[in-house]
Formats: sequence, C-alpha cells, structure tokens
Amino acid sequence: MRRFVCDGFLVLDSIQDETLHQGIVDKLQYLNKHEPEIGNNVLPRISELNCVLDSPQIRGAIESILGRDFMLHPHRLSTPGEPLPEGARELQLGHDVNGPPVGHGSKGFTMWHKDKLGRARYHTPRFLYLFYFPQDTPIDRGPTRVIPGSQYYDHSTEADYPFAFV
Repeated sequence: MRRFVCDGFLVLDSIQDETLHQGIVDKLQYLNKHEPEIGNNVLPRISELNCVLDSPQIRGAIESILGRDFMLHPHRLSTPGEPLPEGARELQLGHDVNGPPVGHGSKGFTMWHKDKLGRARYHTPRFLYLFYFPQDTPIDRGPTRVIPGSQYYDHSTEADYPFAFV
C-alpha cells in the first residue's frame, strides 16, 4: 500500500499459468484482426480475463485499495501496440519524447496525458485504472509510461517527464 500511495501505481504479477496468458493473447489477436472495433466488450468476449482479475494477487491489491465491495467499470477495452517496422526499432525513449512512434495497427494513445475523473479530487481512491499485459511488451510495441506521484497534481509538466516509469 505504501508504494501505491506514494507512486500512484503498482506492478503486479497475477501468478497465472503461461497457457492462460497465451490463450488471451491468441483471442486478442483474433479479435483485433477480425473484429477491430470491439470497444468496451473485451471482458465479455474474453472471459479468461476474469481468471486474471480474480487471482489472489490482483483481487487482493484491488480490495486493499478500494475495499471488498468494489465494482468493475464497464470501460474495458483493448489497445494493441504493434511492433515498429524492423528499420524503425532504434526507438530512443527520452523524457523529451512526447509521442513516440508506434507500429501500424496500434491503437494506444502514446502522448503524455493525464487520465482523471472530471475535476474530482478525493483524499481516498475512488477508482483504479488496470492495465494487463498478457505478453512481454518490449519498447518497440509502444510504451506505457507513468510518472510516479503525478496523481497528486492537476497536470504534469515537462519537469516531471524525466521521472517517468516505463
């Protein structure tokens, strides 16, 4: 909890079998290819994701932060990050890079931005964003970057970028 309160994020392992994660990858790849606009239906379409959410490590962390009666928000989507072409993989991800390039077919938003619930500011967490990476995510697939402690600011500035966690 201390790490979450200070940094605003945790990196956890669901400790699930690799075959579960690979099955999820296979289904995601199929859906992204054949039904690219599944929107918020990723959880109903890939029920195996519930195994990850219900794992003791993940559920325990969520309950520690939000309490046992938490609800899952219906906003659940897939944002695939496709690898960059072979010649473009010398990606230098510095703090001054606002929107690093992503491969063709990627849907992720890579520019620095701050997700928030309107202008709401609470002293205790009311909601969480969960990111799940069912496979290795090398930098050439497009990074997910987080600035530790930025949950306490209205907005981030360039002075914060050198502290980003990838």
